[in-house]
This record gives sequence, structure tokens and C-alpha cells, in this order.
Amino acid sequence: MQFDGPLAKQATRYASGLYGSRGMTFTANFGTDLILAYLFSTAESGLYRFANRLATAVVDIIGQPLRSFALKSFGQAARESGSLDTVFARFVGANVFLMGGFAVTSVVLGEALIRFAFRPDYAAAITAFYALSVLAAARSGTALIEPSFAARKTTWVAMYYNAAWAFVMIGAVVLSAPQGIATVAMAQAVVQIAASAGALFVIGRWARVDLSEGLRNLVWALALVALYAGLFFAGWTAIQTMPLDNAWQLTIGLAAAVVIAVAVSAIALRLRVLQLAVFAD
Repeated sequence: MQFDGPLAKQATRYASGLYGSRGMTFTANFGTDLILAYLFSTAESGLYRFANRLATAVVDIIGQPLRSFALKSFGQAARESGSLDTVFARFVGANVFLMGGFAVTSVVLGEALIRFAFRPDYAAAITAFYALSVLAAARSGTALIEPSFAARKTTWVAMYYNAAWAFVMIGAVVLSAPQGIATVAMAQAVVQIAASAGALFVIGRWARVDLSEGLRNLVWALALVALYAGLFFAGWTAIQTMPLDNAWQLTIGLAAAVVIAVAVSAIALRLRVLQLAVFAD
């Protein structure tokens, strides 16, 4: 039997940061659930969980694959001694544009979908759903923390970062809980936006990434998401005036979302805010 002590030490140091980072993220989410279960009634906690699951699931359709692509691309750049600046710029633009676009779609169609597909009681979760959709989209910045520091082999930074914001998130929940689940969701969304802004600073400072190109893509991505939101909201407002039942309005609304998204995505590709290299193997 053989045991490689130096390899075990190196693996423990590297993996503990990643496991710790995931653990802190779990603590923030699970801790929030426990606090809500303690402070709210079963019905209120259920409404929050419903809104959170629906909002998160919509954005995670695009967000989870992007995280996997980011881990692969950052790791490949590190192994080949390449620059992380370009990889970061590529993914921060794609994350904000795509996750923001999915969140906008869920916000615009969310109320009609909830009223159509679920019992009337669930309408009480609509405001929280809006805020939690913003929260899910705002994770576009923090999603790059672990890939960046895994590539730099300083995973402990990601762990400390997630630990700090986990406690901030739990604190925000405790302070906002007396105002109801909608206020809790809004407070969480504000904290998540601040966490994403902090992620940019942390990545630039401790992962030694030049943020200039990434910030350019970030600004353009936000502008394109705003353009998509404006066009889609105007289109959905017009669709709602049609003498059609809710199912047909939703069907036409989804079709309009696809058409507008394709047009805005073409602009994003032209500006190189969204690059197909993100999805390459």
C-alpha cells in the first residue's frame, strides 16, 4: 500500500475551498429556508418556496449550463497558461445577457402564467416571484467566482467570499422578515446585486483578471437586456388587449419572446457581447 502525502495535502487544500464555497452557498439557501419556516406560517413559507423555485428554475435553464461551460473554459485557460481576461470578458457578457433575458421573460409572463397554471391562492406570491427572478439573474456575476479562483488554484478566496455574503444574506432575511415574504425577496435581490458587484472587485483584485474588456461587455449586456425588456413588455401589453383567452395570449407571448430574443441576440453577437465560443467544447 502506498500513500502520497504531498498529493493528499495539495488535493485537500484545493478541494476544501471548493467544497467550502458550495457549503456556504448551501448555508445561505438552507439557512433562509429555516428562518422563514420559523418566522412565517406554513402558507407564507410555502408561497415563498413556490416563488423561489419557479424563478430559479427558469433562470437555471440557461444558468447551470453556463456555469459548466465556465468551469471548463477557465480550467482550460489555466492549464494552457492562457489569459483569463478574455475568458472572463466572454462569460460575464454571456451570463448577464442570457440570464437577464430569461429573467425578463419570466417577469413579463409570470403573472399570467401563475394565474393560468395554478390555483388563485398562488397569486399572493407574484411580487416575491418578481424579486426572486431579479435575484436569480443577479447571480450572473457570482457564478464566475468559483471558476476564476479554481483556475488560479486559490479556491479558499471563493470560500471566504461566499461565506461573507451568506451571512449578509441571512442577516437581510432576519431584518426584513417582519415586513412579509415580498420584502424578504426584495431584500435578498438587493443583497445578490451587491454580491455580484463585489464579485467583480474580488475577481479583479485576487484572481488578477483585467476587468476592462469584461466591464465593456457587462454594460452592453445590461443595455441589450433593457432593450429586450422594453420591446417584450410593449409587445405583451399589446397582446393582452387582444380578445383571446389566457392560454392563447401566453402562446402568442412566448412566440413574441422568441422572435424578439433572436433579434436582440443577433445584435449581441454582432457586438461580441455574446460569443458562440462560450458554448464550444
